[in-house]
Amino acid sequence: MKNNMIEKKNEKENYNYSIIVPCYNSEKTIKQCLKSIVNLNQRERTEIIVCDNNSTDSSLKIINDFQVKLIKNEKINNAGSTRNLGAEHAKNNYLIFIDSDVCVPLNLIKLIEQDSNFYQSDCTTGIFSTTNVYKDFYSQYKTLYLGFKFRSKIATINSAIMIIKKSVFNDVKGFSEVLKYAEDQDFSIRFKNKGYKLNFNKNISIDHLKKFNFITLLKNDFVKSAQLTEIFLGYFLKNKLTIKDRGEVTLYFNYIINIIIIFLIIMTLIFGLFFTYNKILYLLVFFILAYILNNFSFFIFYYKLRGIIFAIKSILFNIIDLCVVSLAVISGFLSNIKNRIWKST
Repeated sequence: MKNNMIEKKNEKENYNYSIIVPCYNSEKTIKQCLKSIVNLNQRERTEIIVCDNNSTDSSLKIINDFQVKLIKNEKINNAGSTRNLGAEHAKNNYLIFIDSDVCVPLNLIKLIEQDSNFYQSDCTTGIFSTTNVYKDFYSQYKTLYLGFKFRSKIATINSAIMIIKKSVFNDVKGFSEVLKYAEDQDFSIRFKNKGYKLNFNKNISIDHLKKFNFITLLKNDFVKSAQLTEIFLGYFLKNKLTIKDRGEVTLYFNYIINIIIIFLIIMTLIFGLFFTYNKILYLLVFFILAYILNNFSFFIFYYKLRGIIFAIKSILFNIIDLCVVSLAVISGFLSNIKNRIWKST
């Protein structure tokens, strides 16, 4: 038994990590991000690679203040190609991808290695914490949403914090260099289709540093939802979205259910302008209750962390957000069909 423990300890000591941080115009967050990384415990077992994606702000100047390996991506302007470039230059057997708008805990390496599932899996991913330095409603809303999403049963890879064997990453062919958004979901599907095992470590919690306002948040949700629709529809039609993978898109389908409910509420309100039947009122109450029940755990999560006023504001904003997402789903569907017609001609 003692010999096994010694072997396990030695096995851990042989684990070295290449930390890869993709960066594009991240002057507002990159300093805090790199501070959290360079101060990691067991820092000597890591190398830090920052891949800049042709930033036009002061990001490079800030990065040069840190003792890190800086690589400039001269190819394609997206996060996927930038992460892949970092992986090409990595010398260690494990890759840790960390986004430039997050902070990681000082004991990150310990949190990774004290989890026995880490050694039985091919990739480990963490969660977002429920804290954000920005206290405005929209930044808090998005932070809590991400916190809720990755605390749920949807175990998809979170590229903001993922630890993966370099050999596995190469076998999956890295991130898509075509997609501008949702490249981590695309990678996750291909990862699972290869038969690899994902480990979900809820003890690895990262702080989100990004600020949102009404417009930027809705725009973010629109472009990502449209891209997700294209991705899921594409894999589904190719019969490459397995039963196991479909469990990962539960949150996405929950969005679809919400969209249908919101559509029915809007149609009921429109009919209410022309008819005064009591049945319309009953239908409206029914659909509103259906919406609340479908999102009950989501709103309770908000209520427990930020109170009743914040939860009510979240319900109202979520309705607006769902209307935007519904347009995104239609856009993604039409884009997928258009691309298929284009390829067939």
